Amino acid sequence: MQLREPVVTQPTKTALYSARRAGDLTSWIPSPATGGPWRQGFQHGGPPAGLLARAAERAIAGSGLSATRLSIDLHSPIPQRPLEVLAEVARQGRRVAVVASRLLADGSEVARATALFLRPADHPPLPSFLGAGADLPAPDLGQEVESMIPRRWAQRLPPGFHFEVEVRWSQQDQRPAAWIRMPMALVEGENTTPFQRAAILADFGNAVTGRSRQLQADDGFGYINVDINLHLVRPPVGDWIGLWTQSAMAEGGISQSQVAMYDDCGRCGTVGLASLLQPRSPGAAQRSVDGER
Repeated sequence: MQLREPVVTQPTKTALYSARRAGDLTSWIPSPATGGPWRQGFQHGGPPAGLLARAAERAIAGSGLSATRLSIDLHSPIPQRPLEVLAEVARQGRRVAVVASRLLADGSEVARATALFLRPADHPPLPSFLGAGADLPAPDLGQEVESMIPRRWAQRLPPGFHFEVEVRWSQQDQRPAAWIRMPMALVEGENTTPFQRAAILADFGNAVTGRSRQLQADDGFGYINVDINLHLVRPPVGDWIGLWTQSAMAEGGISQSQVAMYDDCGRCGTVGLASLLQPRSPGAAQRSVDGER
């Protein structure tokens, strides 16, 4: 792909979370922008993923290790209420570290993650195995910025993060792709790190895959992902992160997808997601109560 000078602009919208400290305890207060598309009052998977990535990074700060994998289980709906994040270093070595983190709402665990950090070395990169020409072109900055949500669904969904990000859609080799930018910080008063941004936007791999014909029948149903498995060969650079569907399959209400992650300098990682069939309409979503995940 054609390389560009990486550009990171200043946030233009309110941060996703603000901190509230009481003694040794810090609670993370979600802004309205953290809302998810499935049910009013619950968060999108991306912002909480950012909090888990942030906790893991801070647990090994100063080690010189690079974030290589983040595996998140989104096993419960995450309410738009104050959250707590707990992180524990499971292993700390010279070349490898593992951090386990948990996300709590009202004292109950709603998500958990394991992060793997490795020590980079000065060694030339290996060639990609995608084949000649199989790369996601850089975003066309002259293209109109769109919403993550198709227009025909927009009126049916509650407000939230899915409407806040900036998207430039494309189609490569008949597979949906999107370049996505966050116009806000993860935490008020902090710079969002590349690892945090990758973790947050990786959740949109499910929405990008949902553009494929196999998963997008407009029958009142979609697929809600219950995990995020992010692998990075290096931290992404620049504002825009590209997600390009590599494979997707669904049977019996269960979907699995693989999505390639790109930045200004080329491919930087891979996202894997497992998803469950879920009603889209507000009425059906309300009847499902806590059965989203």
